[in-house]
Amino acid sequence: MQSADKLQREMKEVGLSADAHTFTAAFKACYASKDWQRALNIFLEMEAQHPKLVTVSMWNELLAVLLNGGKPELLVAKVAEMAKCGLKLNTLTYSRLLGAHAALGDRTKVDSVISEMQAAGVEVTPRCRSNIVDAYATRGELQLAEETLEAAVKEGAVQPHMIKHMVRGCMRQGDVPRAQRWLQRSLSLGLNPPEATWHMAIDSAHTGGDINAVDALWRDAEAAGALNLYRSIWYSSDNVQTLHLNLD
Repeated sequence: MQSADKLQREMKEVGLSADAHTFTAAFKACYASKDWQRALNIFLEMEAQHPKLVTVSMWNELLAVLLNGGKPELLVAKVAEMAKCGLKLNTLTYSRLLGAHAALGDRTKVDSVISEMQAAGVEVTPRCRSNIVDAYATRGELQLAEETLEAAVKEGAVQPHMIKHMVRGCMRQGDVPRAQRWLQRSLSLGLNPPEATWHMAIDSAHTGGDINAVDALWRDAEAAGALNLYRSIWYSSDNVQTLHLNLD
């Protein structure tokens, strides 16, 4: 984010005017650094100096930062502000809003937004379902995450990264059986979860001392062709980034 700010200052110094690409890149830097306050400042600057660039697409960039920065309440308020401005919410806007309501654990609001989308003829995309699963799982609402996954399966919209969100939530809660069940389910559905998903589940089973689960997960990972994850370097990021090198 500091590097992005420095580049913007240099642009102004040489007389280059910011455009849509400039602001989009700045928001992506805010997203990566989870700097939601800086994103709000950038948006205010854009509204004041470049009002023609304030589009639904730019609003969506801001909403992404707020969701990733852990500010779901503020995201909900900003979507309401968009509506007051007469802007038409698109599928991406709704996906962010659904993620925010799920992050707040508000199932009623999630269901209400989905009903609103369906009534307006807006598609409830896999991204929408994924954001809900991710937010519920991160919050520890595993049952709600599971129900959302089941709905995605029923609609034929389930995707591998949804399984990853579920397994990550299970790992945080120490729920190895549930993680194992969904990984096995993913194989029966013909999905191929990212290798890191298997790693998380196996690591969680190791941590919990469940050797039987470790062996079973290992066999499933072998069937899925995911054993090369134990011969690779991988990254995991929450509040900090850790580099893991698997030796055995």
